[in-house]
Amino acid sequence: MRAWNSLSPDAQQQYAEQFATLFRKIQGQNPGTLEPPLKRNARLTFRDALGIQKTVQANAKGDNRFGISNDLRNPFSTFRKAGKKVEGGSRPNWGVDLDVDGLDDEFEDSLADGFSPYYFVSAGEQSGTGFADFYDSVPQTVSQTFGSTPPRSHYRVKPLRQEYRNGVLYGLIELDYFTLWNRDDGLLIGYPCTVFSLTLGVSLTGLFSHSLDNEYSSVLVAAPVTAQGDYDPNIANYSAYGLYAAAHENTFNDQSVKILFSSPIPYDSHLFLALSQSKHATYTYSPGQFYPNYNPLFPEAFIISVYDAIFLAYFLANDDPFLLAIYLYIADTFFFFCIVDHFTDQGGAFAEYPRMNIGEPNHANSGFSFIDDTELHSKLTSTTRPNW
Repeated sequence: MRAWNSLSPDAQQQYAEQFATLFRKIQGQNPGTLEPPLKRNARLTFRDALGIQKTVQANAKGDNRFGISNDLRNPFSTFRKAGKKVEGGSRPNWGVDLDVDGLDDEFEDSLADGFSPYYFVSAGEQSGTGFADFYDSVPQTVSQTFGSTPPRSHYRVKPLRQEYRNGVLYGLIELDYFTLWNRDDGLLIGYPCTVFSLTLGVSLTGLFSHSLDNEYSSVLVAAPVTAQGDYDPNIANYSAYGLYAAAHENTFNDQSVKILFSSPIPYDSHLFLALSQSKHATYTYSPGQFYPNYNPLFPEAFIISVYDAIFLAYFLANDDPFLLAIYLYIADTFFFFCIVDHFTDQGGAFAEYPRMNIGEPNHANSGFSFIDDTELHSKLTSTTRPNW
């Protein structure tokens, strides 16, 4: 830092331009970095990645310890690996089923409420940016914008299949929780990031901003099927077995994480999720241990390659340690201060009522036909989704 501050503005510009040249060269030599990068759960423990809130009504002792493993190397065995898979499965005709997925709508609503996330929405949103409702039409068009707190939730309940685990047949259901915003305001930057804006020839302020911002998370739940082979209609028998948090999904900066729990989490338990400022990416949240402020967005492999190149150039050229300090400062600032997510904790809250069941693609519930617009429809049907 002192080495950088000792430079004149012209010298700072010169070294930033040299770093930009190195950055472009490495980017050109690593086309593979355009593929989905390393996932965050490859370097985070469960204790880092999860926060769990058990309601007092469900547990009078207030015990929120569910035996979550602190070792990602020994995750809960998935259903797919554990036993015979049974596609589809029997779905009882319990009553009203407006989205034609075989599950009773009242059952869907109660099940989704029982695992609804507990959201920590970042403070500091721009005026006019907030959660939104939409007209019952395609294309997706905002009908009303609310504030950034309390959060609003649209959800989908999707029956997946039935599978055996330890000789017991389970019915698997995916719960998708959408947090739909009227817009994404892009990257938040300040000095010295403005220097990089000039040298890269790209304005970083507000970069990647766009109208509409459809974010989501997913929870995998399951319960043993009934004696008749149907999905169990008793919501209290369901437990959560996995969590998926979509953060910049399917982009160069993908930070999405999929976690399988070492022990199932019982009904009426609620996972903590953090929504980053301006970009609204969904992260797992653990009070005092992990939240996404200054979480770097570039893939780890790419960041490592840049630092490797800096040190290699230094050793091969037997260069001045002063210059090495400057280049390392530039890299640190660029990767860990400029191109990052931001988050300011202002406490958590459940999504307010009404929480809205949007139905299924091509069979949207009344008032929610906007889900068949291109982007939302692809999020509901894409094969790159959690793929439990």
